Amino acid sequence: MRSRSLVLFIFLILLFSPLATAFPAGDGAPSTPTTEEGDGIMLYLKAGTFDPVVDRGPGPSWLRDMSTHPYYVVQFDGPIQKAWREAAAEAGADLLDYLPDHGYFARIGMGDLDDVRDLDHVRYVGPAHLAYRIDPALWGPFSEPIDLEIVTWGYDAASWTAWEILREGGQVLFQDDDHVTARLYPAFAMSLATDPSLAISWIEPRYWPEPLLDNDARSSNARQASDGVYQMNDQSAWSYNSATDAFEGWTGKNVTVTVADSGLDDTHPSFTGRIVQYYDYNNNGQLDTHGHGTHCSGIALGDGSWRASDTGRDGKYAGLAPEAGLVIQEVWNPYGIGPSRFNRDATRSGSTISSNSWGYGEYGSYDSLCAIYDADTRDADSRTDGDQPLLFTFSAGNDGSGANTVTPPATAKNIITVGATGNDKWGLSHNNVAAFSSRGPLDDGRLKPDVVMPGHQVVSARSMDSGAASGWPRPGDGQTSYVYASGTSMAAPGVAGAAA
Repeated sequence: MRSRSLVLFIFLILLFSPLATAFPAGDGAPSTPTTEEGDGIMLYLKAGTFDPVVDRGPGPSWLRDMSTHPYYVVQFDGPIQKAWREAAAEAGADLLDYLPDHGYFARIGMGDLDDVRDLDHVRYVGPAHLAYRIDPALWGPFSEPIDLEIVTWGYDAASWTAWEILREGGQVLFQDDDHVTARLYPAFAMSLATDPSLAISWIEPRYWPEPLLDNDARSSNARQASDGVYQMNDQSAWSYNSATDAFEGWTGKNVTVTVADSGLDDTHPSFTGRIVQYYDYNNNGQLDTHGHGTHCSGIALGDGSWRASDTGRDGKYAGLAPEAGLVIQEVWNPYGIGPSRFNRDATRSGSTISSNSWGYGEYGSYDSLCAIYDADTRDADSRTDGDQPLLFTFSAGNDGSGANTVTPPATAKNIITVGATGNDKWGLSHNNVAAFSSRGPLDDGRLKPDVVMPGHQVVSARSMDSGAASGWPRPGDGQTSYVYASGTSMAAPGVAGAAA
C-alpha cells in the first residue's frame, strides 16, 4: 500500500495552496462546463445541485481533479427501471448507493466503462469525485482532530479502513458494520478516501446524541375519558378498570417497545415484570442518573404504579401502552457502539418499535446515520435471513418556532418524526403546536415532523438514581414516583406507545 504520509502531505499542500491541478482528471468527466444542452435532469448532492452533463459540478478543484477509479457516478435519463439496472450490471457496473435524481454511485472496471456509457437510458457516466463523498463542512482547514463518521462500501472495507487508521497512529473509536467512527484530522480522512481499496463512500462530522428536553395518555385520547369497563365503541384505545385493577382494550400486550435513551431506574414499579432486556452499553450498571430515559419509558408504557413509600391512585399516570414489554438501551454513551448494533439488538430482543428522544447535528440535514435508520426500518438485522422491520419514532427537536429546525436523525425518511403540542391543563391547547417544537421543511424540501403529540408538562415516571431529574417539578401527588418534563422528547415515546 502506498505511503499514507505522502498522500496526506499532498492533501495539505492542496488545502493551503492554489495547486488545484496536481492530479489529472482522467475519468472521462468534463473538467469544465460543456456546450452540450442538458435535459433538466439534476443531481441533488450535499455538495450542491447540478446537471453533470452540462455543469462542472460543485466542490473545490483539489477534491475533483484526481482519478476516482473504479468508482463512478452513473445517471439514467428517467425513473430507473429494473431492466435498466440489470443491463448495467451485465455491462459491468456494480450499482452501489442511489443518488437523486435517477443516479447511483457505481463500481466499474476500466474495460467496462464504454459498455456502460453506451447503454440505452444512461445519460451520464463520470467520476465519483471526493467532493461528492465528503461533507462540505470538512472542506476547510482544521487545527485539531475531530470526531468523524467514515462510511464504506462493505463491512470488510470498514475493517481495513479501521486498521489503516490505527496503523497510521489515528484513533478509532469504534466500528459499527460498514461505519468507522474515528478521531482524526479531516485531511487525513480525505487521504484515506483516495485509496480505492478502502472503498470509502462518505465522510462527515460525527455528532453525539443529546436529550431533547426544553401529559399523559388522556391528552392524546389513547386512554378512555372515564375509567371503568372499556367501551368498544369509544375512540380511545384502552381503559383502566379500578374495580378489577386491570387495563382493558388495546394496551400493548404482547408487543415489545425499545426505549433508546439514558437508561432506566428499574426499581420503579411502573415497569415491574415487563423489562424484557436491559442493554447496559455504558457498562455502569442498570441506572438512569439523568432521569430522561425513565420518564420517556413511563410515557410509552408505564402502568402508573407507585413506589412503596408513596400513595396515589393506581393507573393515574399510566403511559400509552401499559401492558407492553420494555427493552432498554443506554445509548447516551460517548463511544463504543453505533445504531446498527442498537437496532439489531432491539429486534433480536423481540422489539417491533423503537422510541428515540435525542438528536444532534445540523438543522434539516440528512446524514449517514439517517441512512442507517431508513434501511433498518425495513430490516434491522441484515445478518438474519428475511426482513426484521423496526418502527422508529424520533423527537423533532426543541429549536422552534422557526423553520428548518429539525435535527438528525429525525430528518430520516422512513422514521416517524414527532413534534410536540400543548397541554390543556397548562393553558396551551393540545390543538396547537408548542412554540419550542422544531419545524420543517428540511434542506431537501421534505415536510417534517410527520405527526404531533402532547409534549408540554407531561407527567411520567421519576428516576431516583443519584443525580436524576434534578430540579424537575413534581405534580402535587408526584412524591418520589412522578415528575413533569416538557419537550419533543416527551412526544416521541407517546407515539411509540400508541403504535404498540
